[in-house]
Amino acid sequence: MVPRPYIPIRLRYAALTASVLSAGVLIFSAAAYFEVRRSAIELATDRLIAITTQIGQLFETPAAATASRDGERAAPHPSGG
Repeated sequence: MVPRPYIPIRLRYAALTASVLSAGVLIFSAAAYFEVRRSAIELATDRLIAITTQIGQLFETPAAATASRDGERAAPHPSGG
């Protein structure tokens, strides 16, 4: 068995502190990233629904006007012919 080299307590304490701090920053960063990603997807979904509704209303209004005009033209002639 090879003897381990002596590492001073100050160096071990500094390495432990840096490791714990790095792990905390990594966990916090990952949580923030996933939250921002989820929020962006939710916002994009809301915008997509809103624009789809607007486009639907845009096409719906002229279609209703055209249908009412065509309905008036297609009405049977009063003379029955």
